[in-house]
Amino acid sequence: MPSRRIAPWLAGACLAGAIASASSTVLAADPGPDTLPVSVVSIQTNDADEQADSLTKALRSSIRQMPGWSLGEGDYSLEVITLVLKCEPTDATCASRIADQIKADRYVWGVLKKKGPNVIGDLYKTEVYALARYCNELHGTQRIPEIILTKEPSADLAPGQKDTDSLPPYPVLDEILKFYIEGERLRASEYAQARRFVRDLHAQGQADVVQKVLTLVARSEFKRRQAPPIIRVRPRAFGTGRQIPIVAQVHYVPEEAAAAA
Repeated sequence: MPSRRIAPWLAGACLAGAIASASSTVLAADPGPDTLPVSVVSIQTNDADEQADSLTKALRSSIRQMPGWSLGEGDYSLEVITLVLKCEPTDATCASRIADQIKADRYVWGVLKKKGPNVIGDLYKTEVYALARYCNELHGTQRIPEIILTKEPSADLAPGQKDTDSLPPYPVLDEILKFYIEGERLRASEYAQARRFVRDLHAQGQADVVQKVLTLVARSEFKRRQAPPIIRVRPRAFGTGRQIPIVAQVHYVPEEAAAAA
């Protein structure tokens, strides 16, 4: 039997994945002589179903858009396959058996676990970008590739999907969130800037943008309950330290936001 080579793929500190090469023929979507067919086995998890599903979709979307690649057919579950084969995917022999089972020359697999604190969970998006650039400057090298810092923000949940399809640009989003979540707990200069920004949005007839962001924050509270502990660096907690009902049918604009209008 030809040897099979496995190379690890990491996504964050918790995802361990692999691309395995086997002797079988993959059933690729839109195959061609110049395309490399790759299958994605659904990411396995015991405690982060929504995140694993999103990551699986993102991987498949990325492969669809990768020049010279095509996405293999089939929606396979790593958990089901390993139960049937009674083996662990980290074992080279098991990896070969999985490849035979799904008839794939190359496949991506992964296991997602909640582990350890979320070290940047209390930062706003613009602060995450600023921190990444600072790290590159501090080390004098592109530890975080420039393409990651300059590409259009996207969760890659669908071909061509961008964060701005459903959210305002990060600089706008962050000012609204600062004013709504932290308010007067911000430093005086930060609070004045955020308050002025929200007031200007109201004056420009964009109060609906503010309301949309606040509604999304309220509706997404359940997601924060699923997240690992967040290291608090901001004046007001945005994880388990911020007690907001998960289920609510209240549509409201906080007094602070109304006062800024």
